[in-house]
Amino acid sequence: FEKMISGRYLGEIVRLTVLQLWKEGVLFTNQPNNPEFLKPMAFETRVAAGIEADDTRTLEVVGGLLASVGFAISSPEDRQIVQEICVRVSSRAAA
Repeated sequence: FEKMISGRYLGEIVRLTVLQLWKEGVLFTNQPNNPEFLKPMAFETRVAAGIEADDTRTLEVVGGLLASVGFAISSPEDRQIVQEICVRVSSRAAA
């Protein structure tokens, strides 16, 4: 039961991590504004799972999912970093 409930918040943990890196200028440097992403729970766990599962060379799925949460422009580095965040959050939750 505990893992089922905590799974609902994995997307929010990813969102908060990405948000911090965005504010620090590490991610999405070409996109200064994304009001939708600032809202709590704007990044669903299913989005994080989709990002984690992307095995395309250019991380096309990651780019599409980032666009769905308001990051229309993402660099290959942005995509790699966000995917790594999703992998680490998911792995930690499973431990």
